[in-house]
Amino acid sequence: MMLRLFSLLLFSLAPVLVGCGQPSASPPAPSPFAKADAPGFALTSPAFKNGEPIPVQYTADGRGISPQLHWTGPRNGTGEFALIMDDPDAPRGPFTHWVIYSISRYHGGLAEDILQIDTVPSVGNASQGRNSANTIGYTPPSPPPGKVHHYTFHLYALDARVTLSSGATADELRKAINGHVLATAELTGTYQRTR
Repeated sequence: MMLRLFSLLLFSLAPVLVGCGQPSASPPAPSPFAKADAPGFALTSPAFKNGEPIPVQYTADGRGISPQLHWTGPRNGTGEFALIMDDPDAPRGPFTHWVIYSISRYHGGLAEDILQIDTVPSVGNASQGRNSANTIGYTPPSPPPGKVHHYTFHLYALDARVTLSSGATADELRKAINGHVLATAELTGTYQRTR
């Protein structure tokens, strides 16, 4: 009987005892590029689905043109969009394939085969930056034979316009948008050369 009463008392006090433990550590500060809560903000392509191979025509083994991209939302509070495409599997470290920014908030995507020019009139005079090959615009996947490489398109919804001239690098763009990212969306395609 006494054992049963002790068990009941201990069970009823358990929440109080648990609450008296060490205070929990404060959560880490969010990254300026962390995905914000933006329901419906998504990046897609009619050329390939997330996680699937990028068709040859968008690589150095084909026409080497940029794929068509499409995004949905967000609009409220968005000043413009910016996009960076990179390959984290490159032999010498992450390789930037595409930098494009100052994309009008009224555009919901990028057409196929964006020209390699500083300013893109078809996207509201968006600016293109320098990739890791030190050229302007899109440079296609061209991995060495062997393992599968992952190419991620990072789309940023920004709360203000970027004050960068054409030709900025990915690092310069990331620095300029730090603290202005409302939400991010990503699309990853793969490509592998066997020989």
